[in-house]
Amino acid sequence: MRFTQQYFFLLTLCLYPALLASCGGGQSSTPTTNPIISSSSNSSSTASSNSSSSAANAINECELLNFKKDDVISYKLPILYGRCASGNTTVKIEVAGKVYMLPVVGNYFKGVVLLNKGANEIRLQSIDKTSYSNVYYEPSQNPKKVQMIYAVAADDNGRFLAASGEANDLETAKKRLALEGLMMQSGTAEMMYKAIRERLTYALVEDEDGIPLVRILQLPQSHATLLTKTGEELYSIISDELHAANQDIDYKNMVTMGFSDYAQGKNLAHTALGGGSLGVFGGLHLHTCPSSIEEIIPSFSNTTRINTNLLPDDSNGRRTYWANCATGMGASMHELGHTFDHLMHSETGIMSRGFDNFNRLFVIEEPDYSQPLTTGNEEGAVWDNLSVGTFLQNEWFKQ
Repeated sequence: MRFTQQYFFLLTLCLYPALLASCGGGQSSTPTTNPIISSSSNSSSTASSNSSSSAANAINECELLNFKKDDVISYKLPILYGRCASGNTTVKIEVAGKVYMLPVVGNYFKGVVLLNKGANEIRLQSIDKTSYSNVYYEPSQNPKKVQMIYAVAADDNGRFLAASGEANDLETAKKRLALEGLMMQSGTAEMMYKAIRERLTYALVEDEDGIPLVRILQLPQSHATLLTKTGEELYSIISDELHAANQDIDYKNMVTMGFSDYAQGKNLAHTALGGGSLGVFGGLHLHTCPSSIEEIIPSFSNTTRINTNLLPDDSNGRRTYWANCATGMGASMHELGHTFDHLMHSETGIMSRGFDNFNRLFVIEEPDYSQPLTTGNEEGAVWDNLSVGTFLQNEWFKQ
């Protein structure tokens, strides 16, 4: 195996048995149209809401709590978090020619919107009043970026593991990973904002519209051969292929393996490793995740139980579709984290098992959780102090 000393140190941590589950998941014992939004001019995101009218806020409208007027950000998909007067069960948000309907739970709301470059007027409409704000989107000019990559076997057509009848083709994989890339980028920005009141994040390799370009990496090995490989071997194979292709040294690479499989209760060709310029995670969560903004809330609300006779449960024992999506996206974020100045495991947050709470950054309610997911209830969806300090000095986080 041809790992550098830096890779070896990180991989040793990830592979040490006591830490395996906390390194990006693992089995738990207990372009003619924008691929991220629909072709409709009204993008509606809805979910069931058990909003309480008690504890009314001293406001008579809906307002943003995490953005000030004329804030400037460097990423396309901001997370909007705010509150509404009692009696509101939804808030209508209009921005950049799109309409989003977000649930209001316990007077709070949370969700994402897509911005256009430049000034974006954000219109919040409650039951009887409309308020306005303004956010500027100025894409980062940093040449150091994160590249989203989908790895497939030599004899594969790019399909990932999914239940019968569910979309799992190559184009679906690309859409889901493009959105995952945007969500990891904006999630990082919002976690940094919670920590230091500044939305620092990295740039992505994108198209002219700011949508991540998902590179397809076809490996020379067959699907059958890859299923026999260990996690370290898979990491080495992918690293060698990127090196042979003269991958840009200014890129950090987040690779999702589309050939990961499941048989007789075991994950095959699945791993969770990161270090240097490469993070690798299996694609067994893809079938549970959204392909568009409209699908984010439904995906993180999907209480369908995982049939472990057919599909793996990698959700820290929660065994639902929504939890597998949360853990899979969060674990990918964890592995990418290892690539930024060799970021280490922590006692709390994303670099621990906090990645299981990744969903809480994007929605205001979670199945079987009785409280609204305010910023105080996001639990593990944070960057710990060491991670924050590392990012402040990291070249990929320069604006």
